[in-house]
Amino acid sequence: MGLPGFPRVFLESGRTGFYLRVLKEGFVAAGDSISRIALQAPQRVTISEFTKLYRTHEASDDFLDRIISLEALPEIWKGWLRGKFPSRVSEGEI
Repeated sequence: MGLPGFPRVFLESGRTGFYLRVLKEGFVAAGDSISRIALQAPQRVTISEFTKLYRTHEASDDFLDRIISLEALPEIWKGWLRGKFPSRVSEGEI
C-alpha cells in the first residue's frame, strides 16, 4: 500500500478485517473448500470486542472474566493480558 500510517489508522477505526483460526497447519489451494466447524465454547469473545480491549486497554471485570475463561485464547495473548492488567489478572486464573 505504501501508507506508513495505515496500520494505526485501520486499528483505530475499529475495523478488524476477516479472521480464521488455524487448527491444523497445511496448504490451501484455489478450489479447496473451507467449512465452519461448530462452536463448542459456551463463552465467546468477538474479534471486535478483543480489538477494543487491545486499543483502549479498558475492560470491565466481567469482560476480563469472560476472556480469561477462553480455552481457545493463545498463550501469547494470555501473557499480554497478564502484562496489561496485572492487578486484575493473576497467573492462576489463566
